[in-house]
Amino acid sequence: MAVAARAPLVIATALLGFASGCWPGRCAGVLRGTPRVSFTGEHQPCTDGPACAEEISPEQGFHQNGDFARVEDPAVLLESAAIGPQSWFLVDEAGAVMPSQITAMQHGSAHSCASAIGFDLVPNDPLAPGVYRLVLMTDRLEWSVLKLGVDASSYAGEPAIVQYYRVPEA
Repeated sequence: MAVAARAPLVIATALLGFASGCWPGRCAGVLRGTPRVSFTGEHQPCTDGPACAEEISPEQGFHQNGDFARVEDPAVLLESAAIGPQSWFLVDEAGAVMPSQITAMQHGSAHSCASAIGFDLVPNDPLAPGVYRLVLMTDRLEWSVLKLGVDASSYAGEPAIVQYYRVPEA
């Protein structure tokens, strides 16, 4: 194929990459949106305190989307993003951090230069009735957070995204 004939294809590919969200820097890792209560579920994050807390089940887990280069090793994904118990955790009404497992997986192609990544936080035990805060410490992350949909607040004096959830009485 002649160089002149390839030029429109190269330009179109570049434009599609940018239109799909693959801006420079995102392939190095980015979190998209705010954590949510399921992989496919959409919700309006409650960041204004317990009064707007979203109702969840005692067995509820939480999901965070991201983009990164194609890597299938969960340990590499967690380390690259710096997602772990110091940066993403669930806190009960008394301020205790709930013991949880955090996992990562690659979901396949998301954009022309990145793969969709998923991070899941699942408490080790069913949650007791009450209000919980899901905390994402933004300054402790290695990846940036795009399209928050909510204003960042703080937790323990550090920048964070704090969302409220409620497990109802049985």
